[in-house]
Amino acid sequence: MKLSFSTLGCPEWTFEQILNSAQKMGFSGIEIRGVEGEMDVSKVSYFKSSKVQELKRELEKRNLEIICLDTSASFHDPAAWDAAIKEAKNAIDTAEFIGVPYIRIFGDKVPSEKNQREETLKLISKGLNEVYRYSEGKKVTPLIESHSDFNNVEIFKDLLRYLDHPKFGVLWDIEPSWQVYGNDFLEFFGFIRKYVRHTHIKDTKKIDGQWKLQNPGKGSLPIPQHITLLEITNYDGYYSLEWEKKWVPELDEPEIAFPQFIELMHKSLF
Repeated sequence: MKLSFSTLGCPEWTFEQILNSAQKMGFSGIEIRGVEGEMDVSKVSYFKSSKVQELKRELEKRNLEIICLDTSASFHDPAAWDAAIKEAKNAIDTAEFIGVPYIRIFGDKVPSEKNQREETLKLISKGLNEVYRYSEGKKVTPLIESHSDFNNVEIFKDLLRYLDHPKFGVLWDIEPSWQVYGNDFLEFFGFIRKYVRHTHIKDTKKIDGQWKLQNPGKGSLPIPQHITLLEITNYDGYYSLEWEKKWVPELDEPEIAFPQFIELMHKSLF
């Protein structure tokens, strides 16, 4: 079982702290979503040509790998479409340069009105097709996250009417699909499983009618059940803690949440 964490969960850590803490806590992978205040992965100073050999040495010394570069690129908004394409392509180039297998992208928002829905899905698929074509010949696979409106099986079925690329892959964020499906998430899982290359793990609980993030293992989401399903279907990717400390500052510090995640994941299998 391979465990990683998103740097979204440790926004105040230096890059050295990220590497040292990952090693000491028992992680084998790191997912990059911001480093020392820089959220654009293509602009992170440690990924520049002058530092890349040092980066690789530091990772190897600690038995670590960077598993995914997370972008904000989403393709539903015509006004932001070109910028999203540029961000995704820059991330692919950076990932290829430093040896990272995945980047994260979004579909994001789809209107419910039929005509608008179809036009938006066509725009999203156009963006995804361009990004996937750009990744051809590179050892980098873009993954669309099951996030926002892309957290149900109908959206993925509709998207794949317009998108057909052999590298198509999904980053399964288990929390949004749990909010939609609850215990009936198996239909969603059954459809997307063959595309899942990476996962985001976090816990949640409904309090006063609102979903609230909880420390790993303290919410209502049956994380062990999700892990078991992935394991028995021969999932060989990472389980990555997405502790949203950057966006929700009142969450516990990573020094508390990250070890809780490690403990929970080990208990989920043994």
